[in-house]
Amino acid sequence: MRNRNIPPLKLLSTRALNVKEEDVCLIFCIRNEAFRLPFFLDYHRRLGVSIFFAVDNGSTDHSQDYLLEQTDVHLFYTEQEYKASNAGRDWTSWIANQYCTERWVLTLDVDEFFIYPHIEKIPLKRLIEYLQYSGYEGVYSIFLDFYSDTLLSKTVYKEGQSPFDVCGYFDAPESYNCYEREIFPFFEIKGGPRKRVFWPDGDDTVGPSMRKLVLIKWREGFAYTHSTHSCTPIKLADVTGVVAHFKLLSHFKNYAASEVKRNARIANSLDWKVYSNVLKETDPVFYDSKVSIAYKDSQSLINAKTLRKSISYDSFFGISVKQANSSSVASSSFDTLTSIWPGVSAMSRNYDVNAENHQSLLRFERDMDIAANSAIWKASYFFRKIASNLGLT
Repeated sequence: MRNRNIPPLKLLSTRALNVKEEDVCLIFCIRNEAFRLPFFLDYHRRLGVSIFFAVDNGSTDHSQDYLLEQTDVHLFYTEQEYKASNAGRDWTSWIANQYCTERWVLTLDVDEFFIYPHIEKIPLKRLIEYLQYSGYEGVYSIFLDFYSDTLLSKTVYKEGQSPFDVCGYFDAPESYNCYEREIFPFFEIKGGPRKRVFWPDGDDTVGPSMRKLVLIKWREGFAYTHSTHSCTPIKLADVTGVVAHFKLLSHFKNYAASEVKRNARIANSLDWKVYSNVLKETDPVFYDSKVSIAYKDSQSLINAKTLRKSISYDSFFGISVKQANSSSVASSSFDTLTSIWPGVSAMSRNYDVNAENHQSLLRFERDMDIAANSAIWKASYFFRKIASNLGLT
């Protein structure tokens, strides 16, 4: 086991820590959010996660007691300041390097839930079989804020409840913007309900990053470079995921104020100061009839062109292709990114980690962006579809 760069973590669990080769691991940090734990753990257990690693960062609620009772959770404790750990990245990465090398690892917060195409009938281990069969090392995911259709103060969540029942809406792709970044995976996404409410007059680059890479085949040398928003180059899957995010609940106003006072977040808690200042003055409704879409299941995200799958994915799982609703959303740069994703994935498989000129991937994306919006491309849709169904392309 590697012991370099050991963070100040204390293992509180006393049970044997033995991670088998077939185990799917999930690593998360928590501080005073015990009310989220029952559904968070059960949701990912049902997917197929077999071992959880928790890092408690000085909780004063019953988080520790609850986690110590869970037979599939190994609990670590630290009082190190959150921003001193690179927003928890030093803690979670050390655990992954120590215990999860050559395993598939999810790294999430307790208000996040991983979704992928047809999750309702494809267990996580079957998804991993597909990823390994295809030679992929990770999944690019849209970080999607979910919200209710009522006032934030009325959006009440109770422990053990499904947050999907409380916050049943997400923004259409047209609410987001996609642009180039100089670091892998080169495509940044900003926007959504938090941008609409907290930065309504800001340019397209303000607000939190709305992309994540949370499912990774953890290998020696892999590293996250900015939370789970970016990482060292890996071979990206030809399908995308969604990280469903449930921050916009009634407790958010008080939580934001306490985080500003604690000032343990990166960038001097700047985003949190914005949240707190706005919520002091208003009780927002995040629902907007022009961009809000009701969530039912993963097909809702596929129809909205927010979740991307591929022909090879459907073929592997024996899924018949369903047509998306043509009137679901307008075209946008976000929409274009998901529509050309298999090509982007193909480029990442051939990407040289040591190559100096990674701009080739950016140029490829621009070329595909132009092609996907050209008259010839659109006019040839039915011919391409027939060719695809015949296995010719």
